[in-house]
Amino acid sequence: MMVDQEELYSLFKSIPSDARCLYTDSFATCCYLHKEGETTAAIKLLRDLLKKINEIHSNIHTDFIQQIIETIPDNEQDYALAVPLRSEFRNLFTR
Repeated sequence: MMVDQEELYSLFKSIPSDARCLYTDSFATCCYLHKEGETTAAIKLLRDLLKKINEIHSNIHTDFIQQIIETIPDNEQDYALAVPLRSEFRNLFTR
């Protein structure tokens, strides 16, 4: 089961603009690493990244963030492309 992609987009879009690229590009990198079989590294970085995002939002997205981690297998591309990415990171999934 996938998480709601609109909710995923909103989660990242609501990050302050001066940090948004760092978080979205890091999320895409986590998704890419996971897709390429580097699951341990991807999950470790993803947990840290999503924890920081949750802190930005006063820890109101804990359940949603856990769902992202649990459902990332086979959804890496869909999740990465659901967030506002710079083209270089989008290209990892569209070439």
